[in-house]
Amino acid sequence: MENDMKDILLDSLKHQRKETKFWKKLCVILICFIVFISCFYYAGFVWYESQFEYIDTTTGTSDINVSTEGDNASAEYNDVDGNQYNDNATHNQ
Repeated sequence: MENDMKDILLDSLKHQRKETKFWKKLCVILICFIVFISCFYYAGFVWYESQFEYIDTTTGTSDINVSTEGDNASAEYNDVDGNQYNDNATHNQ
């Protein structure tokens, strides 16, 4: 009886070792697959982005006159909803 018990335990340990090896191999294969897919997507993204031509443009500065004329004339650019200009113009409300 004692030998039978040892045989059963040894068989179960062998089976467990085989199953553990299987899961380890499966994990390694999945990790390799994920790395391969990630490299594939990265290479595709780099290829896609290399199709565009980027042009750097610089804009020149020009003088813009925003002065108002008249007695006590001022321009208030912070209050867009209200009366923006204090000058001789007629504001239609």
